[in-house]
Amino acid sequence: MEPGLGLWCTGNHRGGCGIRRRAGCYVPQPCALVRRARQTIIQSPNWIFGPVWTTLYVLSAFSVWRILRLPKESKTRRLGLTLFYFQLVLNAAWPWMFFGAHSPLLGVINIIPQFLVILVTVGTFYRLDRLAAWCLVPLVAWVGYASILTIAIWQLN
Repeated sequence: MEPGLGLWCTGNHRGGCGIRRRAGCYVPQPCALVRRARQTIIQSPNWIFGPVWTTLYVLSAFSVWRILRLPKESKTRRLGLTLFYFQLVLNAAWPWMFFGAHSPLLGVINIIPQFLVILVTVGTFYRLDRLAAWCLVPLVAWVGYASILTIAIWQLN
């Protein structure tokens, strides 16, 4: 198993960062960047990312589905959905900023607001549907961990 962040770290093991087609879109491959970067002691093994993100996306989908079922005229519902979709955009941009741009600093610039938006989303969802909010708590924990890791990698490199 290769050391590193583990996100999509298959395929281009010998060269620089590449682009790999995955789930209908193109994603940057972090392998070379991760190998060049000084590593932290708090990193997860590569195999953990697939199961974790699958679980987080299932919980997030269930959470937003519960909010989508609420009456449309609610301003709090509209705010919660806006925040939810904004954090998804930030989440999708993070690999491009960190790996694609080869910039741990851009990763930090993305992940701090991403973490804060997720926290506010949980608070907003809690006012609408407590179960929907609780389904996002694992996302808060994981992105909190990823924030610490991203900052550590930026500081080490």
